[in-house]
Amino acid sequence: MANDKFKYKFGFSLMELLITIGIFLLAVLGITMMARMGFRYYNFVLNQAEIVSNIQKSINTLSKEMRELKQADSGAFAIEDASNNQFVFYSDIDSTSEVERVRYFKSGDCLKRGIVEPTGTPPRYLTGSEQIEDISCNVTNTAQEPLFVYYSGYPGTGTILGTPADPHLIKVVKLYLRISSTGKQPIPISKVITGYISPRNINQEEED
Repeated sequence: MANDKFKYKFGFSLMELLITIGIFLLAVLGITMMARMGFRYYNFVLNQAEIVSNIQKSINTLSKEMRELKQADSGAFAIEDASNNQFVFYSDIDSTSEVERVRYFKSGDCLKRGIVEPTGTPPRYLTGSEQIEDISCNVTNTAQEPLFVYYSGYPGTGTILGTPADPHLIKVVKLYLRISSTGKQPIPISKVITGYISPRNINQEEED
């Protein structure tokens, strides 16, 4: 009988069990929320990287086309329109004997490219046949951030031209793109891509 006083009861009481379960559920909930946030952020980073990578490839194409601009097959000057959010020029973009009319422009939040092939004899550029494609629909330039800026010479020595710029005075074109991410994200983010492009043939055409 005396030994019964020193017996211990093992196990949990109902209250202890409920507290333990509650702590466990809170821990699981916290881990789940952290995992979801981590997954969302990972997808956001991938989304942003893909957007920037795609636009960078397109910018490389744009730069190459602008550097190689030349007189149109119709005899028109190499640059047709130089506005804040539109640049129209002529260039042999597919390395054929024909010179295409190329138009880069901003529509809403999209940077687009329009191509017109010359037709007929003498050659003409029918804008109704323009083939338009999206370059990026994540362009969020503000009204104070024009897509294109035109210089009469190299930045630092040349002056910025008013728009629409006189095509015959343009020596350098600055491209300015503010690219923003899309979809749900933990934090807002944007990336600015800039570049200066000096057409190779325009000075020669001016001399001719």
